Order: sequence, then structure tokens, then C-alpha cells
Amino acid sequence: MSYTFNREFALAANEGSSQKAQNLYVIVHETANPTATGRNEATYMKRNWRNAYTQFIIGDGGIIYLIGEPGYVAYGALSANPYSPVQIELQHTKDKTMFQKNYAAYIWLIRWACDKYNIPKTLDAGKAGTKGVKSHKWVSDNIEGDHQDPYSYLASMGISKSQFAKDIANGVNQSANTTNNTRKRQTVNVYWFTYGSSGHKAVIDYCKKYGWSYKEERNKNSVKIKIGTFNQNSDNKFALEKWLANKNYNYDVTI
Repeated sequence: MSYTFNREFALAANEGSSQKAQNLYVIVHETANPTATGRNEATYMKRNWRNAYTQFIIGDGGIIYLIGEPGYVAYGALSANPYSPVQIELQHTKDKTMFQKNYAAYIWLIRWACDKYNIPKTLDAGKAGTKGVKSHKWVSDNIEGDHQDPYSYLASMGISKSQFAKDIANGVNQSANTTNNTRKRQTVNVYWFTYGSSGHKAVIDYCKKYGWSYKEERNKNSVKIKIGTFNQNSDNKFALEKWLANKNYNYDVTI
């Protein structure tokens, strides 16, 4: 299954860290707040980003809320922050059905981040400096801090550490219909520019430079640009997303 990013609570260009992260760790968390929805957590981080935020929060039945821009430092794991282009929070729900949907998105996003930033799909391997997916507990044990998430929460929902590691390495079991969805090609949608603006022209020029097809959708004086289609994990799609992120252009990815 493929997912899109909900950017309702994405930090603005003048919010969050402007420091590029080194591509060592994908750091995984859980919110530890059983009364808060994913939307609650996303709203809180948007309002309080100077204190703490991660790039993503997953909740509310598998919605992926994008907060901080991937590839840049977030404020979720103290001294490990500069080494993590993606940190992910998982909603602490007691609803088993919602958890299953959230967990599937959690695993998908972890694997997506590993592919995008060339980080091994290994869990808590080695000491500081060893690339891979790292729990907040591993960060506390090897770098700094006292947080122990997400293991006790995952265990309460029937996911052991060994199962978590297997799912990161291999993905979660999907239905036949869901598996078919992963084969579908993806379109990158860039939102909204004033028609004829420098941003609008820059995106069009970039598409022409690499020979990518695109379609413009007008809404009065604004324009959305639909680029592609791409294979889910194609180098071209990742290169385009990286360029858009560096430009601070708003975008999402759809099947």
C-alpha cells in the first residue's frame, strides 16, 4: 500500500530548523499520550515547534501527518537530532483496529525513509554512529536521554521487538488488493503557485530539464502542477522530492 502525506500542519518556511541532517538514523517514537489523537499531536507540534517536533506523526487510522521537512534536523531526540533526516511519532491509541492501520503506515514510512536516505532497514544495531533505524530507547542507551519508547507500547499491542525488526526489514503482510496497489505508479503534486510566478516557472523548467511529463490545474490565478508518473521508489521521484523540499515547495504524492 502507498500513502500520501497530510501537510495541514507542516511547518512554514520560517519555522523549524534550517540545518540539513546527516543520513545516519531513522528515529522511531510513540507519543505516550493515550488521550491524544494524531491530529491533536500534530496541532501541538505545529504550535510548539521551538520546544519539540518530529518530521512525521502517524495516527487516526493510518494518516501520516508531515510536520518538519524530511532531510532537515527536527527536535525529537536531543543530541541525535543532527544525524536523523526522519523522526516518526506513532499515536498511542488503545483501539486495536486503529493501531493496526497506524502500524502499517508506521512500517511503510520507516521503510520509505530508509530507501530515500540510503539507511539500512536494521533496528537498534551497533553503537552511536552505526547507520540504521533506531528506537528512542536506543538513543537514550547510546547517545543521550531517558526515553524508552516505543517498545512497551508496541508490546501492549502484540508487537515484540523481534517482530518490529522483521517488519522493518520485510514490510508488513498486506492483502492481495493492497499488494496490487504498491505496483501502481505515483504522481507528485506541487501546490499552489501564483500563475506565472518564479516558483511556477522553476517547477516547469525543472520538469522540462529532465523530460518529465506534467499537467497544470488552474484555480483562478493559482496553479497546481501534477508531475509524473513514477515508480514508488524510483531515483527520479526521490530526486524530485529532494529538490522540492530544498525549495520549500508544498507537495504530496498520490497513486
